[in-house]
Amino acid sequence: THKHSALSLESCQRHVVWFSGGCLDSGVHTFFFHFSFPPCIPSTFTSKIGCISYFVQGIGCTRQILLAKEERCLVLQGTNSPRFACLFTLSMQASLVVEARKDVVYFCCFNHGSVILQISLEKSVFCPGETIVFMADVANRTRKSVRKVVFAVHCIVLYSGFSSRGEQRSLEDRSEVMRLELQTDTAPSEATRATGSLVLPKPMPITSTLAENTIMAFRYELVGTSDLPCTTSTAVGRVPIIIAATPESFSVEQNTVTARK
Repeated sequence: THKHSALSLESCQRHVVWFSGGCLDSGVHTFFFHFSFPPCIPSTFTSKIGCISYFVQGIGCTRQILLAKEERCLVLQGTNSPRFACLFTLSMQASLVVEARKDVVYFCCFNHGSVILQISLEKSVFCPGETIVFMADVANRTRKSVRKVVFAVHCIVLYSGFSSRGEQRSLEDRSEVMRLELQTDTAPSEATRATGSLVLPKPMPITSTLAENTIMAFRYELVGTSDLPCTTSTAVGRVPIIIAATPESFSVEQNTVTARK
């Protein structure tokens, strides 16, 4: 049995507005401000194990009394460093093809068969909000029909930290970002080709390593699963993909705070 405890790392920037004469007249007053986020800041992220969140907080007070306080959550899309952005640009030129084969035995070893699943991508690098278009070839070498193939984008997060004794520990968690079911109805001894697409959400954490993010590293896979007829086995193909974002993709929600008295 493993027990996980939450780890909170807090960082903040502060902007103080002083009023002329030390007081604010009745009415609605609007103050403009801005914050400079550091480069390569992580994206907003939430999972059952950990999360990355941002918020802006406005506080109205006298020297002794707190008058009002309001918080607004920020949904933030992180970006890659220039060095990794260059590598990702080169990776976008290459297409990917992954093939998975699963053999099956029927009727006490008298009949044999297999299902071959091939997944093709024109590129391996995608941006948050972009559409992943893929092609799937299913070769059915059994005596039963293959009804469908399920595709999903998986996010694999590697957490790194320390125990109460100061020992370094790591934990890997896999979650499904989105999925798509394709009805193939591939007859026995036949092959079927199908095309599918999945729209990535935005924001989403970009692909990274522990060298960049000390406590969390992200990677992604496009996973295709085909159930073998009349068995509990499945043919699974995994295609590694990269999620990258340019500085133009950086965005936040709120840039004003209105104080009411």
